[in-house]
Amino acid sequence: MSMAKVKIIIYGLIALISLISTLGINTSALTQLPPADISFASSNFIWPTQGLISQGFRKYQHEGIDIAGASGTPIFAVASGVVVKAGWDNWGLGNAIEIKHLDQSVTVYGHNRRLFVTKGQKVEQGQIIAEMGSTGNSSAPHLHFEVFPNGRVAADPIPLLASATTEKKPPSLNQPVSTPPTAQEVSPLPVSIETECNDMILLPGETANNLMKICQDNAQLFRQP
Repeated sequence: MSMAKVKIIIYGLIALISLISTLGINTSALTQLPPADISFASSNFIWPTQGLISQGFRKYQHEGIDIAGASGTPIFAVASGVVVKAGWDNWGLGNAIEIKHLDQSVTVYGHNRRLFVTKGQKVEQGQIIAEMGSTGNSSAPHLHFEVFPNGRVAADPIPLLASATTEKKPPSLNQPVSTPPTAQEVSPLPVSIETECNDMILLPGETANNLMKICQDNAQLFRQP
């Protein structure tokens, strides 16, 4: 083999090694997905319910947040869209709802006690879609809330929700809150009245509002309060 051919082979090998090295360096960059653009919803989403965030987002482990509250607390659509799922979820979310929004993002609402929407229904932002519950794989009433900005990969919902507070607590929903009845509105407990039958007490009965006695006196029946 001539010297010229040897040089050509050597230069070819050097070029091939350089190409492989370059591709190896850039492979990781080529395979990395760009970060999800979450700015689209940062000022559009509202909080889905009121309560305390009991568990945060952990990628591949807990792909959402848990908002704990009282059973029956209203659950709201965070943005307008179409319900793509409403019913029982076999993967642990119990009574669950999925909503697809105009920007193709998807939100998920799990562990609900009752659902107020059906598949295919259009919903508006702020519309009550469910009641908080503890169905499925749950130990206490809470909402499990997930966001998929591109419809496929879950993202931390906190940066997407408006007015996230340092206390990790959704803002007040400004809903009328039922107050305990005043003393005048409460029915008093039955009060025992000291009365005696002259003969025999047949029925020391009690109604919802007062106590009474059914007595027999001289072969006649009568009621004493």
